[in-house]
Amino acid sequence: GSWLPPLLTWGGFVVLCYWVMICLVDIFSQQWVANEKMNFPLLRVPQLMEEALNENRLGRFLANRFLILGLLATFLLHIINGLHFYFPAVPQIPTLILAGPYFPKHGLFSGFHKLKIYIYPAFIGFAFMTSRQISFSFWVFFLLGGLIYGLLGVVGYNIPASALGITFGPTLSRPEETQLIGAYAVFFIFILWLARYHLLDVGRQCLFLSKKGKSDVEWVSPRLSGWGFWLGTGMLVYWCHNYGMPLKVTLLLLGAFFFIMLVSTKVICQGGIPYFTLSVAPTDGLLSFFGSRFFTSLGLLMAAVMQKVLFVDLRESIMPSLLHGEKVSEGVRNKRMIFFGIMLAVLTGVLVSVVAMLALCHKYGIRELQMDWATRTTLGVYENVQRLMDAPGEPRQWVLIFSAVGAVVMLALVILYQRFYWWPIHPIGYLTAYSSAMRILWFSFLVGWLCNQVSLRYGGVSLFKKVRFFFIGLIIGDFLMAGSWALVGLFSFASYQVLPT
Repeated sequence: GSWLPPLLTWGGFVVLCYWVMICLVDIFSQQWVANEKMNFPLLRVPQLMEEALNENRLGRFLANRFLILGLLATFLLHIINGLHFYFPAVPQIPTLILAGPYFPKHGLFSGFHKLKIYIYPAFIGFAFMTSRQISFSFWVFFLLGGLIYGLLGVVGYNIPASALGITFGPTLSRPEETQLIGAYAVFFIFILWLARYHLLDVGRQCLFLSKKGKSDVEWVSPRLSGWGFWLGTGMLVYWCHNYGMPLKVTLLLLGAFFFIMLVSTKVICQGGIPYFTLSVAPTDGLLSFFGSRFFTSLGLLMAAVMQKVLFVDLRESIMPSLLHGEKVSEGVRNKRMIFFGIMLAVLTGVLVSVVAMLALCHKYGIRELQMDWATRTTLGVYENVQRLMDAPGEPRQWVLIFSAVGAVVMLALVILYQRFYWWPIHPIGYLTAYSSAMRILWFSFLVGWLCNQVSLRYGGVSLFKKVRFFFIGLIIGDFLMAGSWALVGLFSFASYQVLPT
């Protein structure tokens, strides 16, 4: 009984957020899938397998010698390392190389003194499937981001980490990383500008000024998704304001939440990023510009909890999965059934996960579930809120400066990308420069880009299509081994991790 009121309250918030996300993805699906012809690297392997199945050549597809070579490479790697995990006497093949000790802690290259090289075959395969412009941009901006630390130190700008103040970003550690606040804002405007004609058409349909109807991509008509988005947003505004959050804070906070989610969804799906995290939380930007007094004590607490629930850890975000679902269902006739099926799955998932979590915590205790990271970061949210209540934070000068720098850099990148067809860098690379995920993925994108570049330059499309099967084998092999070792882990003390958690 004591759990029911808060569960219903927060359950309503979660369901409303999911509803808005579903409508938002459906609104932009036509623009991204059909108009911009956006590439979906994470879907290339299942799409190629589906094509082979439809053309009755799945056997030849799976028997390709390059694919088998990729499978054998991953099988060998993970069988040896899995045996080492359970039997330490078995030697292992290193998949983590500490490159940091080779760089000085001071000077131009000081930003690389913690550099690590992770080797994940599946991620190398996804990087190969990504366009060369994007994969090149990911690793280049990651390395440039590390170089900025040392460059500022060399010219005499030793900015202390305390200049950040109190933040909620999961991995935010340096003021330089807040460039992404301005970069995200400018790229969001760029997304809207590219979709301006489509959004105007959606608006006309919502106002019954057009009878165009839904396209082959969208699950439901733009009118339904458009009104659904505004209705869901209005109910979220009422929910927040009803529980004590000031109206202007509510509008800015929800706007920040969903524009960050929209930009991140495009980055993940277009960039083929299988593992993505934010470094700067949405509230960090608002705190930097307005200070904590702007929120009020209750508004600050609500904002921090709302953010922690859905809008900071994007490894479990539903929006990229929804956009991938739009692409996969492109040829399906009865898309409305998919829409309602997703809604049913979301409602069922929320209910089952809450009940299961409560049952496990009550039966075993949360400490016994080995959720140290989850409990530590959750407690950290409340501790940071308490600190801001005790000593309210003011707008932060260095964060504002770096946000402005990020906005200018992103604006320049967008203009160059849009105006010059030969420009080799894609703007979304800048958005991932300080993501903790890119610390793991940068080397995979470097290797994938290099293999893609070499095969196309020296062998053309014919060599690319042949070599592509090797990287398909890396992807399939990694996932097969991950599933196999997960089954082994059910019957042992722990499970060997093939992919990052």
